[in-house]
Amino acid sequence: MQIYYDNKFLTATIDYSTQNPNYPITNLQDTRLSRVFRTTDISGEYIKISTSIKASRVAILAHNFLATTVVKIQGNNTDVWTAPSLDQTLTYADGIMTAEFTEATYSYWRIYIHETVTLTYFQIGSIYLGTYLQLPGMKIDQTLPVITTSTASESDSGQSYGDLGYDYRNPVINYPYLTQTQRAAMLAMWAEVKNVKPIVAVIWANSQATESPLYCRIDQQELSFKRTENTLYPWSVTIKYKEVF
Repeated sequence: MQIYYDNKFLTATIDYSTQNPNYPITNLQDTRLSRVFRTTDISGEYIKISTSIKASRVAILAHNFLATTVVKIQGNNTDVWTAPSLDQTLTYADGIMTAEFTEATYSYWRIYIHETVTLTYFQIGSIYLGTYLQLPGMKIDQTLPVITTSTASESDSGQSYGDLGYDYRNPVINYPYLTQTQRAAMLAMWAEVKNVKPIVAVIWANSQATESPLYCRIDQQELSFKRTENTLYPWSVTIKYKEVF
């Protein structure tokens, strides 16, 4: 499992190829996915980052891409894009699209997007660009519930009625064996995000079709580490995550 939490995109200098003024590029630096950015075209569109950033992971959230849309993460030390040092295509996913690449620092980064049919604009709710935290293996029998905010009632004659809300994922994951170094890394993450800032939790990094990445926050007031019987892995911890939008 991997956690993307130190999002350098949020404070970077960003630019665009086209922009719908009703859905400006600045919306991408708001952590609420409902604050979307839209282009006005679909041919060779880009979002450019003109800030030196060290990164090895990218995520694109709340998008309207099709399976045929070409989406790339690009990195270069000059603002010239004919043959950038990093030029990697993202695999399509209906939800959060992610890509991993060799960690590097570039002075310029781009999200390149191209489509030729159907769409009239691209829409994105958020972008993550930065490094990641590799978490230790989770316990086998984990709880990955989908919870609804809907409320239901029944009449005296047994008829059901209520108010439809929304569904969200709320997994509780136990990490049974942590090294001292892993515990320190988790505490560093906690110091940065606590239970407030959204993160991207890639629950199955090697098989995202098994459980898709989760835009979430840590849903608890503290990190409570327990001692184990293993001297090499002396800690365990349980973390609850709540999907946010």
